[in-house]
Amino acid sequence: MKKTLILVLLFLSLVPAFVFADFDLSSAVYDQIREPFVPLSPRSKAMGGVSVVSVGKDDVFYLNPASLANKDLAISLPYFTIGLYHPASLLSSGFISNLSGFDMSKMMDAVIPLLGAGQGKIFDIGAGVQFAMSGFGFSIDFKDSLLTYAPLNSTGGVSSSIVDQLNVAITFGYGHRFGFGKTLSLDVGGSISFNYLAFNQAITGQDLLDIAAGKKSFFGYFQSLPIMAGFSIPFTLGATVNLPLGFSVGTVVKNINGLYYLKTSNGYSGLPFGSGKTDTFFSDVSWDIGVAWTYDKFGKLFTPTIEFDFVDIASLFYKANDGEGGRAFLERLKLGVEIETLYVLDIWAGLNGGYWSFGLGLDFYALRIDMAYYWEEYGLVAGEKSLDTFLVKINIGW
Repeated sequence: MKKTLILVLLFLSLVPAFVFADFDLSSAVYDQIREPFVPLSPRSKAMGGVSVVSVGKDDVFYLNPASLANKDLAISLPYFTIGLYHPASLLSSGFISNLSGFDMSKMMDAVIPLLGAGQGKIFDIGAGVQFAMSGFGFSIDFKDSLLTYAPLNSTGGVSSSIVDQLNVAITFGYGHRFGFGKTLSLDVGGSISFNYLAFNQAITGQDLLDIAAGKKSFFGYFQSLPIMAGFSIPFTLGATVNLPLGFSVGTVVKNINGLYYLKTSNGYSGLPFGSGKTDTFFSDVSWDIGVAWTYDKFGKLFTPTIEFDFVDIASLFYKANDGEGGRAFLERLKLGVEIETLYVLDIWAGLNGGYWSFGLGLDFYALRIDMAYYWEEYGLVAGEKSLDTFLVKINIGW
């Protein structure tokens, strides 16, 4: 088992050396670490990333807490998610067919070319418990992500590394509805989280080679692995106006006070914080708006929903000043469609910055299975590095 784990970690760290030779990604992984923590949501991803107005019952804490105002009892005990990157290439490469025989040589030959499309994400896994009733909500969420990157070294070559990122969040939320007649109402809500973040100093391929060759102790190395960890206490505010004829307009400001206080252990000296024993950084605040239309005259037998979102509005002004306003507008525009039908089946599709997404949800009352397949941009400009992902979520509860 120890040798197998070493081989897998070594393989994951060496793969980018073959495919990222033309890109300096020394900060790309850490840019992802700085992103606000959001649990994995197949529904939102499949609907092009829309998340302001038509929010799923298990997404209210992080997408728009105003949605707590109109949620009945919702319990997840627990949910599990896994996101696998480059799934289409994995299926066509021969990697899956060689799994049964565990032919490491053929598996490596199949996977080596696959990571050129993205900036080094391998997988995400998540789990948690959530509870909502009468406008109040509480959740505990966990997510672990494996990231790779290949920064250029001083001699012009490439040195590959892997980083593991852990997020844990405890969140409280409340939403309230103000009624103004039968067809007009206002939902307002907020949530506050205690977020814990930890990530290791990048593990190089040479370190893993030394462990595999017995030059370094496996347990000794990982016990002394430098780590940076800390916490933040962000909060989110949202509001939704429910209008006649099934229309709704909403806005949400996410990750207010997303300031992380971090400390190092075991002599951490990697990017992005240098060699200091303590540091701080802000993850980005996002101001989003959305418009949705839902036709619910047939109940869950057939209920279509269409939503347009415009996200991260504040940054658009900076892009406009740089002469990139038109492209920045399209990158921030999201479109999602949902069809609830037959009481047990939800069908989703969306468009996010020019990339399509698809998914479906199966609801068996106490068991729900959601799946999404989508593309997202991980490059510096639109169209540079699209990365496809297959995301599955299993929720036990109702």
